[in-house]
Amino acid sequence: MALDPNHFNTNGPSTTDLSMGAWGDYAQMLIRKHYQQQPEVLADRHPEPLRKMRVGLRRLRVTLKTFGKVLNLPIKQENRALQKLGRKLSQLRDLDVQTKTLKQTYRPRLPKAERNALDQLLKQLKQHRKQVLKKNRHALRDRPYQQFQKTYGRWLAQPLPPSPHTHAPVDTMAAPVLSAQLEWLLAHPGWQITAQPPLT
Repeated sequence: MALDPNHFNTNGPSTTDLSMGAWGDYAQMLIRKHYQQQPEVLADRHPEPLRKMRVGLRRLRVTLKTFGKVLNLPIKQENRALQKLGRKLSQLRDLDVQTKTLKQTYRPRLPKAERNALDQLLKQLKQHRKQVLKKNRHALRDRPYQQFQKTYGRWLAQPLPPSPHTHAPVDTMAAPVLSAQLEWLLAHPGWQITAQPPLT
């Protein structure tokens, strides 16, 4: 697995070899990659920025959870703000997908009478989307997310004092950290669901 050196700060290592990088540098690279402001989402001219920001927030939350316990990361209130914002962005994204599917997949196949009914539904979805977009814009400008931006903007510019693990090699630290994540996954109750016997 290769790292993009452009995501490291200027004082970070020049190598792109994962096994040679420091744990703290790798964490900062991932956070810098997914930490992003999205003025395009506020402008709402195209659905792609919304999709990218939604995915980026989900990956950022996983990154903060993975590295937060072994590095000095500010993760408490700000991480919850990401979770709430992610849910709001998901509502808007779901509306976009639904509207696109109805317009491009189903509408052309319908008879004229049913198209008129679908057009009325699409108008209702458009109005509902305006309301959801308004809430999303408010969330992006609201204090919790703005506080997150400020907190991690400062951290990326000048990281907090390092923990004992900051300069440990990535290949040394990856195993125990990922093992903890794997334990959580394998302990999920979903694995206890048994298959139903086939109907006879």
